[in-house]
Amino acid sequence: MKKSPIDYKEIQRFIIESRENGKTDQEIYNELAPKYYDKKTLALLIRGTVTRERKEKYKRLNGLLLALIGIAIVLEILWIIAFSITYSSFWVLIGIFIIPLFAVFLFYQVYRYNAIAYQMVGILGIIIFMRAFQLTDGHRLAIIISILLGGGITFLGFYVKNKLIPGYKPRKLKKDADGEYILD
Repeated sequence: MKKSPIDYKEIQRFIIESRENGKTDQEIYNELAPKYYDKKTLALLIRGTVTRERKEKYKRLNGLLLALIGIAIVLEILWIIAFSITYSSFWVLIGIFIIPLFAVFLFYQVYRYNAIAYQMVGILGIIIFMRAFQLTDGHRLAIIISILLGGGITFLGFYVKNKLIPGYKPRKLKKDADGEYILD
C-alpha cells in the first residue's frame, strides 16, 4: 500500500466521523497508520481531537476563555495606541505588536479547539499577569485588570485543556513492542 503525507483536515474529519460511528481511538489509529508516513503526528492528531461530547459539555468555559482573550486583545491594542503616542520608536512599536498578533492567533486556535493552543493561552495569561507587576503606582486599575485578566486566562487555559483533552501529552505517548502507538 502506498503511504502518503498527512492531510490534517481530512484526517480530523475522518476522526470525528469515525468516533460518531462508535470506533475507538485505537481502531481509528490502526485503520489510518498503514496509509500515512508520520505515525506520531497521526497519534497526536487522534489524541488531540476533541470529542463532540466534551465540546458540548465545556462550550461555556471555552466561550468564557475566548471572551477573556478578546478583552486582552482589545486592551493590548489600546495600550499600543497609548504607547505609540508617548514613544515614536519604530522598532519598539514593532515589538509591541507581537503580543496582540499572538493573542489573535491563539483566539482563533482556541475557537477551533486546537489542543496545543490551550497551553500557549495559559502562558499568555502568565505574561499578562506578570506584566501587571511592571506597572507603576499611578495605574492601580490597570494593575488590577492585568492581574484578574491574566489569572483568569491562565486558569481557564489550563483547566479547559485538561477537561477537553485529558489524555493529551505529546511527550508521553505509549508504544507497544512493535513500535505502534497505544491510544486506549
